[in-house]
Amino acid sequence: MKIDKSLVAHCRALVEKKLDWGESQHWTNVDFEVLSEKILEETNTSLSTSTLKRLWGRVKYSSTPQAATLNALARFAGYSSYRDFELAHDKHASMGKETATTNPTEVAFTNKASTKKATLPKHSFSESAIWSIGLIMGFALSLLIAFSLSKRKAEEQSAPARYSFSSRPVAAGIPNSVVFTFDVSEAKTDCLFVQQTWDSSKRFKITKDQHEATSIYYYPGFFRAKLTVDSTVVKQHKLLIKTDGWLPMVERQPVPVYFKPEECTRNGALGLSTEQLASRNIPMQPEVPAVFYYYVDELGNLSSENFTLETSVKNTFSAGSGACQKSQVVVLCENSMFAIPLSIPGCTSALDAFVPGKLIKGSKADLSKFGVDFRDWVELRLAVRDKAVEVFLDKKSILKTAFSFNAGNIIGVGYGFEGTGLVDYVRLYDKEGKVAFREEFSAK
Repeated sequence: MKIDKSLVAHCRALVEKKLDWGESQHWTNVDFEVLSEKILEETNTSLSTSTLKRLWGRVKYSSTPQAATLNALARFAGYSSYRDFELAHDKHASMGKETATTNPTEVAFTNKASTKKATLPKHSFSESAIWSIGLIMGFALSLLIAFSLSKRKAEEQSAPARYSFSSRPVAAGIPNSVVFTFDVSEAKTDCLFVQQTWDSSKRFKITKDQHEATSIYYYPGFFRAKLTVDSTVVKQHKLLIKTDGWLPMVERQPVPVYFKPEECTRNGALGLSTEQLASRNIPMQPEVPAVFYYYVDELGNLSSENFTLETSVKNTFSAGSGACQKSQVVVLCENSMFAIPLSIPGCTSALDAFVPGKLIKGSKADLSKFGVDFRDWVELRLAVRDKAVEVFLDKKSILKTAFSFNAGNIIGVGYGFEGTGLVDYVRLYDKEGKVAFREEFSAK
């Protein structure tokens, strides 16, 4: 399928206008994560952040976008499909062309001097009849095709018992391979895929006579694995990829650099040093590495609508391009997350706070209270009551907001630092104030 790049650019522009987030060249990774979530919510189609970055030219990619990607983008922009968007654009363009090429004396116009009526185009009866018959036949054919496709889709959806789909991780911790077991022998198509996550780009093709396949997960989290037949999801299930305790890692593509938890707990805190990064050939300049600490596990049905997080952090790197000391505390949920950003006071305009379904940009809101002095430990408290959110820094309230998105249960916590950083303690409480998870690194 030939893709008109100018049309894709126009579709992107419509999305940007709808979002009103400012120039896309200044969008951050969090912006693309939020856009991914919004597209999923409105179109029921998952586009990964990497796919969106490719569409916006933030990642080099030579291939053309997939039809499913363009359809989701067009639907988010307000059209029923990308084809509908193309037709609307072509119609608009042809109308403009017709207006530009028609004899001005045949076009109705009004001014102070005179009013002239456009002359109607003259067609013979046979021309009109042929045109009408062709239109009717085309319309009937399109209805027939649409009916055939919808019938086939309905058949796939109405007989889920024909298919089976399950999975199991083969180990504890990250990275982790997952074995998918399935039966698609009765499918009436060869368009069969297993999709690892909500990310539609993370999928692989299977065959009718195949019953097992494996895939590797490099990051922890909560995923929904899907079995698709002719692009229709016929089976899906939840898949929790846990960490084996704390997981310290440095982001790298395609595989992160991992560290053992025992390497990172010292002096009563969790953290990596610049010397440890240097031992793995990770440079600190000119681009500061992103360092993460994750803990993902089942936390006893801890609801994202009612909980409290208490923690204490410190960013320990401020040289060169790490001068802003950007940091982030994240509460991971089944369907979304909470992300509380921190930096030195002079860089708060570049911060983005996030609660499920809502992005708060430092360039459009005053996040100056998220500016801190990392020479001392920073105490953070995140309190959520019936989806009402309040953030405290050093016992002072700095943000009040709310959300309506269904984020599901909490499945873990994460910390991100530009450069190196430390975590002193982590405490998660449920609605009644009972401890759901607690880590006092000083106790080790």
